[in-house]
Amino acid sequence: MSDSSLQSDDGEPLLTVRNLKKHFDTSTGLTDRLLGGGQSVKAVDGVDLTLHEGETLAVVGESGCGKSTLGRAILNLHQPTDGTVRYGGEDITHLSGKEMKPYRQKLQLIFQDPLSSLNPRQTVNEIISAPMEVHGIGDSAADRRERVEELLVQVGLKESHADRYPHQFSGGQQQRVGIARALALEPRVIVADEPVSALDVSVQAQILNLLSELQSSYGLSLLTITHDLSVVSQIADRVAVMYLGEIVEIGPVEQIFERPQHPYTRALLSAVPRIDAADRTDRILLKGSVPSPINPPSGCRFHTRCPEVIPSSAWPGNQSTFREAFRFYNRLLHEELEIDLVRERLENEGRSTDTDTVATQLLDESFQMPIEELPDDVQTVMYEIARHLIEDNREQAIETAQGVLDSPCKQSKPEMQVSGASQASCHLLTAEVTPTISPE
Repeated sequence: MSDSSLQSDDGEPLLTVRNLKKHFDTSTGLTDRLLGGGQSVKAVDGVDLTLHEGETLAVVGESGCGKSTLGRAILNLHQPTDGTVRYGGEDITHLSGKEMKPYRQKLQLIFQDPLSSLNPRQTVNEIISAPMEVHGIGDSAADRRERVEELLVQVGLKESHADRYPHQFSGGQQQRVGIARALALEPRVIVADEPVSALDVSVQAQILNLLSELQSSYGLSLLTITHDLSVVSQIADRVAVMYLGEIVEIGPVEQIFERPQHPYTRALLSAVPRIDAADRTDRILLKGSVPSPINPPSGCRFHTRCPEVIPSSAWPGNQSTFREAFRFYNRLLHEELEIDLVRERLENEGRSTDTDTVATQLLDESFQMPIEELPDDVQTVMYEIARHLIEDNREQAIETAQGVLDSPCKQSKPEMQVSGASQASCHLLTAEVTPTISPE
């Protein structure tokens, strides 16, 4: 189900994104391409979004999840690998630069780093008036100069600032110049890519308030890309949570903040500072690094770090012990268990390096709980897996682990499920795979 089905707006979406993908080829040369040795980075991998007139939609997630690439693919600054982007009902996905020109006027971008996006050799007047000249706005240079000065005042600067160069401004002022440039063509949609992340905290609120004021004045639709949920709560109507190239939850800001459905969303929200101690929730610390977008995990991409991963039907214990065992299983699959280092440490300590001793040491180092807390049957399986690894039989180790340590989260990709006015893609929301084991 697409997220447009949950919109209350009666009109057609201004911007519609369907199954959008952007994969980057990592081939380094002709040999890679001929032999098929190159891989692709799945930066954006099947995203659905809609943006309505006058709406602010925030896309949030950790660094490297594909947010900025998504914004640029929507604007056709990165040619999409697959999927469609429709603006005002028109398909703009694969238009050439020349064909995109009339749409550039209506679709603008605010960059993350204001200084690097401004030409240091041009004055502010030249920077802001250049796009107007390209699109034939204004009868003369004087007309465009007047428009530049009006814009500068609207974004909180002075008319006289038109003759200054970017390096003569503070970071917040540089971002105001960038906002004025984006407004110069009177766009209908602005993609704001981390618009305040490069600014001091004291300046961030000013820029966010400015964007909200300008949105009302110009009737803008904003697609704001950010990693900061406090920004989302301040300016957005809806929020889309992104993880490893996919949207895992989307819905109205109030519902997402009050009743998050996806474990990843809950983890992000647990990190948001609270003024009132009574509003604070226990911090959810995600263990492990974000997997590579070159080879993302099967099933739910979050399952390798998920604190609520669903046990297999064969698991005899509770969910907390399963999480520990499942983390060990994923390290096995990704070849992160370093047997040689374990053996080397035992040798340095003058201890035996026989199979049983190395197996015991490997399990002790790999688990954050005593191995004895696992069910007896599972302990037996764990020692069997460790022995296979030590005997250099990784395939047998994986085969032994699969029966007990597999999870529905790893085996199949979850579909988007409707929950109130929001949607989330999580197996926990599907009755047939919801665990019957108590959480603790």
